[in-house]
Amino acid sequence: MSSSALRILAILLAIGATVLGYIGYQASQDTQPPESRMAESSEAAPISYPIVIAARDIAPDHKIVAEDIKVTMVDKQVKDSFSEPPPLIGLSSRMTIAAGEMLLPEHFQSLSAVTANLHPGERAVAVKVDEVTGVGGYIEPGDKVDVLLFLPAGQETDKKSSAQLLLPALRVIAYGNQLDELDQQQIRQKSRAYLSVSEDGALSDQLSESRKTENDGKSSGKQSKTAVLAVDQAFASTLLLAESTGRIRLALVADEANTENRPSQLSAKTNYFISLESLKGPAIKTVTPPEIVTPPPVKSSTPKAAAQVTVHRGLQETVVNVGQEK
Repeated sequence: MSSSALRILAILLAIGATVLGYIGYQASQDTQPPESRMAESSEAAPISYPIVIAARDIAPDHKIVAEDIKVTMVDKQVKDSFSEPPPLIGLSSRMTIAAGEMLLPEHFQSLSAVTANLHPGERAVAVKVDEVTGVGGYIEPGDKVDVLLFLPAGQETDKKSSAQLLLPALRVIAYGNQLDELDQQQIRQKSRAYLSVSEDGALSDQLSESRKTENDGKSSGKQSKTAVLAVDQAFASTLLLAESTGRIRLALVADEANTENRPSQLSAKTNYFISLESLKGPAIKTVTPPEIVTPPPVKSSTPKAAAQVTVHRGLQETVVNVGQEK
């Protein structure tokens, strides 16, 4: 074999060795453990977290709009921070927030759960209840109840007892220490729990444990002493006066009942007023037995014996019958 042919063969062998070496290097990189690759990628791109900051100065008592805030990324997670704008829209700030400051829950007015359940124009009024006046303790927050009023006989009531439907279909905000609280964040977490649960039955166990936690510390309804009702502002004083003057009792309203009538539409014809006199009903007439008449005595038909008188005329005597019937 000539020298030129040997040189060409050596060059080809060198090129082949280079190609095989490159292929082997790539194969070794592909067989690297996933954890090592994730570590390398994490080092290459650090994790960032979104937080909401003020895009401009926000004055006190100002309702947040979309233009007031923006989202920025930080290299570490901040506790109690907001990660998205929607929960902040419509909230009122309780202090001045400078541009660039991170928004926190402490920046905003926090309403109680009772206040959050009130509709415009409503007032929350607490009334005393027990096992009898509170429907046996089976009232739950979110139910609707009628308020019945009993007025005992007295000078204010013209000495007449009466009962009536005072206020219909009032919402129960709280009963005892049970509160009609809508925790939207907790509901969202429950509804998305299946996304992070892979084992069968784990989701149901998680929800059962959550419900158990919610019920911890809640006393029985039969032990409750107060019920908080949502009352129209115009009738809050009516309920107060009724509880102070008479005795009230709550009556549960069925779901299918017509609860659209507001208390302002209640009139004397629809409050089911009833007095004690009307409850007694009309008096029952008693029948007097006939009088027993004594018949006159019957005269006897036997003639009475006539009286006799002796008349003396000298030596002669004469007997005369006196009163003898002829």
